[in-house]
Amino acid sequence: MNGSNASQEHHVSGEEEGVHHVSRPILNNGPKHRPLTPMRRCRGVACVAIILSTAFLLIVYLAPITTFVVRLFSVHYSRKATSILFGIWLSLWPFLFEKINKTKVIFSGENVTPKRRVLLFANHRTEVDWMYLWDLALRKGYLGYIKYILKSSLMKLPIFSWAFHIFEFIPVERKWEIDEAIIQNKLSKFKNPRDPIWLAVFPEGTDYTENKCIKSQEYASEHGLPKLEHVLLPKTKGFICCLQQLRSSLDAVYDVTIAYKHRLPDFLDNVYGVDPSEVHIHIRTVQLSDIPTSEDEITEWMIERFRQKDQLLSDFLANGHFPDEGTEGDLSTPKCLANFFAIVSLTGICIYLTLCSSVWFKVYVVASCAYLSFVTYYSILPPQLAGGGGGQGVEGRATASVRVDGAPAEATLCGGELRWRRAGGSGAAGERALSLEREVLGVEARGKDVVVRAFVAAGAARARSCASGARAGGKGAGKRCRRDFVLEMADGEGAAAAWGERLARCLDSFETEYQGHAREVASSLDLGKYDGIVCVSGDGVLVEVVNGILQRTDWEEAIKMPIGIVPAGTGNGMAKSLLHAASETCSVSNAVFAIIKGLVADIDIESEKYRWMGSARFDFYAVVRIMNLRNYCGSIQFVPAPGYESYGEPVKQVENSIVESLEQNGKSHPSSYPGPSVEFQASDWKFADGPFVAVWINNVPWAAEDIVAAPEAKFSDGCMDAIILRDCPKAHLLALLMKMSDGSYVKSPYVTYLKVRSFKLSPGQLVENPKRGGIIDVDGEVIARGEGTTEKAIKM
Repeated sequence: MNGSNASQEHHVSGEEEGVHHVSRPILNNGPKHRPLTPMRRCRGVACVAIILSTAFLLIVYLAPITTFVVRLFSVHYSRKATSILFGIWLSLWPFLFEKINKTKVIFSGENVTPKRRVLLFANHRTEVDWMYLWDLALRKGYLGYIKYILKSSLMKLPIFSWAFHIFEFIPVERKWEIDEAIIQNKLSKFKNPRDPIWLAVFPEGTDYTENKCIKSQEYASEHGLPKLEHVLLPKTKGFICCLQQLRSSLDAVYDVTIAYKHRLPDFLDNVYGVDPSEVHIHIRTVQLSDIPTSEDEITEWMIERFRQKDQLLSDFLANGHFPDEGTEGDLSTPKCLANFFAIVSLTGICIYLTLCSSVWFKVYVVASCAYLSFVTYYSILPPQLAGGGGGQGVEGRATASVRVDGAPAEATLCGGELRWRRAGGSGAAGERALSLEREVLGVEARGKDVVVRAFVAAGAARARSCASGARAGGKGAGKRCRRDFVLEMADGEGAAAAWGERLARCLDSFETEYQGHAREVASSLDLGKYDGIVCVSGDGVLVEVVNGILQRTDWEEAIKMPIGIVPAGTGNGMAKSLLHAASETCSVSNAVFAIIKGLVADIDIESEKYRWMGSARFDFYAVVRIMNLRNYCGSIQFVPAPGYESYGEPVKQVENSIVESLEQNGKSHPSSYPGPSVEFQASDWKFADGPFVAVWINNVPWAAEDIVAAPEAKFSDGCMDAIILRDCPKAHLLALLMKMSDGSYVKSPYVTYLKVRSFKLSPGQLVENPKRGGIIDVDGEVIARGEGTTEKAIKM
């Protein structure tokens, strides 16, 4: 299979001076790594027979269910079921490559975190490159979601074409005037952020040969482009089309470089296990913000990326490996075997049902083959009929009968717009429309009503009024108002719920899936498409978003993006602090606003199991912890702010102070944005030793909506506020907690309150249990816990 980028071919006109034969990094005519013995031939034939027979029976028995029956009710769950079931089958190929053939797949570059929606572009060495991308997708848990752009002629292959169709691969003719519409149409159906997709693109459009490389170099010479030796010049039209269609919903872009040790394998080499001996896959993550938006600039950017690939392959030729190897581990043999026996067992059941059971199973197999042949030949996938809000239409379009202000109307959702036309209405006066991207803020299904909350131009709001209540908003000539538009669904509550879900999917939002996810999204987001970012969360997600923006290369401009927070956590200290300081000019100059060690971290983190109690969990677990109070060893070093120099003992030797954070694996790494360069060797460092009950460091006053943790904290005073709590009677500690609502607890003789310009927290073990450490908590996220805590230090 040749992954095509569907762009026009380069045309050349003969040899040019300076063009030379290339120095190939991997020789195609080298000897085979392993001899082709009769045993290897028999084993290869048996493996392919098993893989193809299991594929045929699983497709025949399961594909009509997942791609037809389930799809009638939900396209999303149809894709999910298809991807899971057939992803299990696809994992047989990496099992064949790595466990049976003993091919080493060596990953290098970056250890990328799993992402749901990925655009992946790679160099094209040989006809089996695309198969080794399965090894990467399998390790990331998205094997069943990988898609390819392939030659349309491959859709004529028996059985294989069925698989390509149900996997929704994209067939192209290699004629851009035809392919552009095909790619746009196919990818327009994958804009739903709920649907994972790994789209693999090979911008070279064909596999690498020496003759093709010479022609590519001739073209480069004619057009003043770099002459590449180990890759071909990329054809960028297809990549640009894919990027434009998916950019707003992508989680990541991966730049993958593939190289083979010893020789370039073909398909039969893989089957028989004679080659390759090693496959090297180098991965680099590309920030979406680093990819230009204009077509000409993207072309230049892509050529530069392939120039870097060319250099990587040149270094691979010299060194025998890519830099930074070992980013991925080996496949688990027990899991591979369990998966193999599960697939073979299921196939055995299908064979039994077909040959030895009721005649109706034979009829089903024949009907399934006819159905698959028909839908593949005509490139048909059934539309979602149910769950469309009582309406009808094709995928991406829905209609429903509604009532607006008591009058009957017909609503249509299509092309990013929600429209409704009142019965008997004609022309522009009878039709209303809302742009989901520019005007709709949110959607709620309330009984049989769908409430659409929008922000529209004042005149348009009056013209389109179909609900009560408007909130004035906006400044300048383009005044806008907040309006609620209520559509009463004629088909009742079920239709309202379905339409509410469909409209919500059209809005550009996402749910974080793991710690640091919001930071990764903010660091790569195309901010030019948005007016602002709103975090519906507690304090942690807001902190991640700010960190992600400050991580960007364009952070000085990006930080001007308006950021809001809808307090939806259990503490919401940042939201409370921002509202409290609304009368001041505030700048978020430090993303981490609370670092906690000790009692408060114990309460914050260990009360997670009581999250169902809401904010009351903090009060409940505080009493539990006070009854079983813990004291922690350790020390804190700090540079006191002016006016706080009297506290602590001088530090004799000071090391360079840098901003660091820590991961749970125990490795420190630079913070996600560089920050100012600060030298503190000449400063007067002080220290204080434990034991402590808690150390609490803030740069906002409110730790929660009802807790004033640091009453003197300011957003932009350049200081952190450190609160150190020493051992005290339990009754007095309980009284302190009661005084946190107004911040008066800091007046207690057991509490030390000071402002610091820099600090280093070196935690230690529990006094009562030297084998156990406590918890270091940053904005509700654990960065150290238990025994590992004693080996970590936080510097700021």
